[in-house]
Formats: sequence, C-alpha cells, structure tokens
Amino acid sequence: MAKMSPAQLLDAIRSDPARAAEVEVYDALERQLGDEYTVFYSVEWNAAPVSSEPVQDGEADFVVGHPKHGFLVLEVKGGIVAFDPEQRRWTSTSRGGYTNKITDPFGQAKRSCYGLVARIQKLVSERGSMRLFHGVVLPHCLIRPEDLPGAASPRTTIDAGGLSHLEQSIEQAFEYWANGVELRGPGYGEVLRAIRRIHSHPVAGYRNMSLEIVEHHAEFDRLTDDQLRVLDMVAANRRLLVRGCAGSGKTFLAKRLAAKRSSRGERVLTVCFNNLLGNLLEEELGGLPRVTATNFHRLCERLAQGAGMALTPPAAENASVYYTALLDAALAALDSDPSLRFDTVIVDEAQDFELEWWIVIEALLSGEDASLTVFTDANQLLYGTNRGVPDGYGVFAEIDLGENVRNTQAIHREALRFFRGETVPTALGPEGVAPTWIEAESPDAQIAQLELVLGRLIDEQRIATKDVAVLTPKGVGSTSLNDLQQVGKWDLSAYELREDDEIGWSTIRRFKGLESPVVILVELDDAIAQSDRLRELVYVGISRARDFLYLIGSSGTLTLIRTDGKRA
Repeated sequence: MAKMSPAQLLDAIRSDPARAAEVEVYDALERQLGDEYTVFYSVEWNAAPVSSEPVQDGEADFVVGHPKHGFLVLEVKGGIVAFDPEQRRWTSTSRGGYTNKITDPFGQAKRSCYGLVARIQKLVSERGSMRLFHGVVLPHCLIRPEDLPGAASPRTTIDAGGLSHLEQSIEQAFEYWANGVELRGPGYGEVLRAIRRIHSHPVAGYRNMSLEIVEHHAEFDRLTDDQLRVLDMVAANRRLLVRGCAGSGKTFLAKRLAAKRSSRGERVLTVCFNNLLGNLLEEELGGLPRVTATNFHRLCERLAQGAGMALTPPAAENASVYYTALLDAALAALDSDPSLRFDTVIVDEAQDFELEWWIVIEALLSGEDASLTVFTDANQLLYGTNRGVPDGYGVFAEIDLGENVRNTQAIHREALRFFRGETVPTALGPEGVAPTWIEAESPDAQIAQLELVLGRLIDEQRIATKDVAVLTPKGVGSTSLNDLQQVGKWDLSAYELREDDEIGWSTIRRFKGLESPVVILVELDDAIAQSDRLRELVYVGISRARDFLYLIGSSGTLTLIRTDGKRA
C-alpha cells in the first residue's frame, strides 16, 4: 500500500459530494500502489511560474512520488467529461444528469505542475530540472484517444478503465514523460521533503523579544507624547524647575521645549553634564535654527575659544585647576560679549551640576526676561551631594513628574526599590518581564555569562545589536570592558564609537540620561558592593533599560542589590 498524506481523509471530505471523485481516486491510489509510492492529497501552492508574471496560486489534487520515476501531479475531474470546441467549454455531467462548466483539466494539471516546480525551487539547494510531470484522472468516464485535445496524451490520461489498473497507468505516464532522458537536478529525497513541507508543514506562530521591543516602543511613544501637556504649563513660566523620576520624559520635554522656543525666534541653549547625552542632544537639536545643544564643559571651552582665551587641557592630576580656569574664561567671555548669551537656557540632568557652575548658567541668560528651565532627579546623584540646584537659587515655578513613561512596569518596580522621595512614581507602560539575575563569581565567569546572554538575545531572539547596551558600575579606568574588544563572536566597542554590528558598552555614569531597549549590567562584584553610591548606581543602571534587563554579578552583590542595597 502507498504511503498517504494525509494518512486518512476527514469524514467531512468523504461525505462531501463535490469531492466524491477525489475520494475514489484517493482510495484507489492507496490500495493499488506499492510501498515505494508516496501520495499527497490536495497540495496547495503559491508561486510565480515565470519571473515576469504575477504571483499565482492553485491546488494539485494529487502528487504521486516514486524514488525511481519522480513525481506526477494529477488533476481529477469526476462525471462524464466533455469539450465543446465551438464554445471552447469543458463540462462535467453527473450520474443524475446535471451538467456543470469545469476548468480545462489538462491545462489545470499543467499549471499545477509548473506552479509546484516554481515553489519547490525556493526550497531546494540545487537548481536544475526536476522529475515533476503531470497527468489527468477521469474516474467516471471512458475517453477515446482520438477524442483527446492536442495538449493531452492518452499515456498521461487515466480514465475509468485505467483506474482499475492504476499502478500500470501511472508507470506508463512516468515513462512517457521521462522518455529515456536523464534529468539532472535536486534528488528525489530533497524534492520529497520540499513537497512535504509545502503540503503538511506544521504552523506555529510565536513571539520573540524583538517583537516585544517594537510593540513597547509604539506604546512608549504614545505615553511620552502625552507628557507634552507639561509644555503648556512651561510656556507661562520663565523660571521653571521640573523634578521627575527616571523615565518620566525629562529629556524628551527638554528637547521639545528647545524646538518650541526656537520656533518663536529665541536663541536657545540646551546643556547637560554627561558627554554621551550632550552628543545626543547636539545630534537631535543641532539642525534647529538658533539652538545650541552640548555638555557644560564643551560649552565653556567654545565660549573661551570664541573670546580668544583657549586653554590647553593639562594632565589628569591638574584637571581641577584647568576646570576652574575654564569657568573663569567662560564668565569673562560672556561679560565681554553679551551676544553670546541666550534667550532660553534649558538644563537637563541638573543634579550633576556643581554648585559653582550655576554662576555661569546665570551669566548665560540674556536678561531679566530670559527663560531658565531646569530638569532634575535627586535620585540620580552619582557624583555626590554637593551638586544640584543651589538652595535659594532664584524663584522657580515647580512641577513634579510622577509618571514613568519609558520603562516597563516590571523594570520600574525593580528601580523603585532604590527610589527615595515623598511621592512614589507610577509606571504607565506595558507590564514586561521581570529582570534576569545571573550569578557569576569571577570576572571570567561573568564575561562567559555575558556571551551566553548575547547569544540568546541576538541569535535566538533576533534583537539588533544597536538595541543592546552593556553597562558597568565601574569607572572607565577600572572596568575590564575597556580592554575587551570582543565577547564571543561579537565585537565590543565604547558606546559612542560603536558601529551598527557592534555591541556598545559604557559606564553607568556616562550613560545617565540615555536609554536602551536591552541593558545588561555587568561587573556587579564584591568591590562595587562597597561603593558609597551603590544605591544611586543601581537605580540609574536599572532605569536605563526600557524593555529588558539582565544583571550579572557575584552572588553576594546580587543578594545585596535584591535587598535594596542594605548591608547586614
């Protein structure tokens, strides 16, 4: 008996009068053909038979396979089949005398054969001719060879008489098509697997992390746009202090405010401390008219250079002397040339600013009517408590942003354990998944775990390398990432220097103010557990992850972090 696919016909098919002829042929093929035959019933295909033609689809009633002969596509037409050449019309008359118009069975068999060939070619490794032929089965009538159309052959047409010795009829059709010619192309087994995949390959839809990122991004964009209502409040206040948790959209609002004030013809400065964030602001706002966007020290250097007071950065041990001189030079430049001042000054991540810098900020304002807007988060004091907006520094209208619109709720809850403040912020984004904690005691073990995580993210979950950021709580001079150029098969580069196919890494301090769909925190070891700023580092590091977060570190330090940074 032939191997049938499907192995049994559904009752709904067997009881359908429209499929009676196909059921009869199915049973005959199964009963009369030998074990070497494989028979597929109802093979649907979709392909472009010729490259210049539009995509077509169709269905082959049967595909009969034999290792020696190849494959035969069979089109079945029940009833008494006839062709009227005057009307160019094919008909089928049932036993009850009903006549219906039908499609040309020979042309249909030919199209199904060529369509399957085109579809199979997309699934096999070798190009070339395949032993894939076609024929017609008319199980309810006899037909004389001389009555067949010119496009048909009696040796490829199986009528009711041929149905009684079906294996012989099929072998005759194979011999007719092969005609002793050796065809070269993909082997029988590979074509058989391709047809099986077309016919009965299981379908199982799935989701992966890259899809989650896309969906989350759309939701976060909507939520962040909702924060624009704050701009209406900003417009009426020339001095405004905006406090917000990580993820509350402070940088987004700073950028939108800069664009709004620029459109009014004002000279606008958007300034921060962080180099990476300064680069981002300059990239996104630099094209707007009358807008300057940069970090604080780069701004001071430009002011000094513009006034002809350029300073040469000294060795690291004399850095404090240099920066003090730089402030003096910037103030002198602003005093000597008032045109260097701005109508609107926007300070982002103001908690990073040293107290004496605010003298420069004040000098940057063009006059009493100039606007100063300050965005800050006291929970991100990574550089000590002697920074931020000085007490008594002017009179500000104040706004508190109490909604996180950047992180999933699962990541927000993790960061919230390290939040300090009277008003606990809420998260409006999607639920997401809990962070993944990975214990690895030694530095080598942590890098090995990092490689495994990257493999799962990039190879299995199809996440783009640009959507992954590796962050360390250590400084640039003490992190092992600084000397690590590769993790497994992935190239590793400083975040600001990374190419599209590279994984970017940064310190948590340098990455503050930025975000990434996926963040992997590494080097959470016993040394970092002793840091006086552990709580702030963990809070900032966790809150950089928009969608997915991984933490790799020693068991002791991970336990300490899980207990909110409280040492025994």
